[in-house]
Amino acid sequence: MSPSNPLPRSSARGKRGRLARRATVAALLAFALLELAARALCDEANNGMPRIGRFPLLPLRPTESVVRASLERSKPSTYVVADAELGWTIGRSGVDLDASGATKYESNGQGLRAAREHVYAPQPAPGRVRIVTLGDS
Repeated sequence: MSPSNPLPRSSARGKRGRLARRATVAALLAFALLELAARALCDEANNGMPRIGRFPLLPLRPTESVVRASLERSKPSTYVVADAELGWTIGRSGVDLDASGATKYESNGQGLRAAREHVYAPQPAPGRVRIVTLGDS
């Protein structure tokens, strides 16, 4: 074949087909390697959700088993309690412990996040301003 004559159509199609097959195989191999790496690097956070390092993996919505395990772990806590209107609220004189048994959260007799012995007066002391923040986060 001379340089001025182009390749026959069947030869060009054959090259494109081989190139497409090679690209497909390369993409599948890359996907397989990335999947293996993700599975090797993935572990479970304290809340039961999968993560790689400190980054949680999608979906961020936990599975039923993760939710049930979290509820089971929080049973001894008196800090967060069921509430008919809100679903949950901070309990009065409640406490939540971390894995080592140390106090993580604590509430006073008024159901506010504060040391148990600290009680807020209905009105602030003269010359003082009280700022109250409320919310679900």
